[in-house]
Amino acid sequence: MHLESGSVVPSVDRLLSLLVPGGILYLSWRVTEDADRRDAHGRLFAAFDPSLVLKSLALTEILLDEQIESVSSRKTVRRIVARKAD
Repeated sequence: MHLESGSVVPSVDRLLSLLVPGGILYLSWRVTEDADRRDAHGRLFAAFDPSLVLKSLALTEILLDEQIESVSSRKTVRRIVARKAD
């Protein structure tokens, strides 16, 4: 969520490349609608299409894919857990 939208796919691809076969990748980000935003501390919350992440995970087994409301921030959070193929 703190990456420029153009860095999302290369970052997911890089994380997958670091996993051993059968390894687990946990991704989570705050869902930001419409346009990128910065909070009062200057942190970037990027708006991007989650299908970009799912395309990068096409050769994995998706174990969890959910969108929930964070108890602490009351913001929508997307969580994906994927297992790299053996």
